[in-house]
Amino acid sequence: KNKYIIGVDSDQAALLAEADPKKAEIILTSVIKEVGESLFQYAQRVGKGEDKYGVTDMLGIKEKSTDIVENSYYLKNVPQAIRDQVTKARQDILDGKIKVSTALGGAQSEVDAIIDSVKP
Repeated sequence: KNKYIIGVDSDQAALLAEADPKKAEIILTSVIKEVGESLFQYAQRVGKGEDKYGVTDMLGIKEKSTDIVENSYYLKNVPQAIRDQVTKARQDILDGKIKVSTALGGAQSEVDAIIDSVKP
């Protein structure tokens, strides 16, 4: 269909690279969740007695719990100018210049507003 996609949870292009290289080629990147890293950080807090039962932890790029894959497909298919913008946005998130919103714990109207904001 002459369209690209973005995978989620793990590097989807790497999963398809051998089995279906044509599909792997159209995956620009994948948004990954580093569940192992999140669990490791939590285990460290438990070991130090710093865990707080019933409290929600918000993890992201700063905590190395999520990011995007910048593999060979990303480098080949995403123009340098866009990659530069992604790098800047990542740094702006780390620096607190961009606040990433969440629907977690929000009222249904807030959740609907987030959904509506990304509809074409």
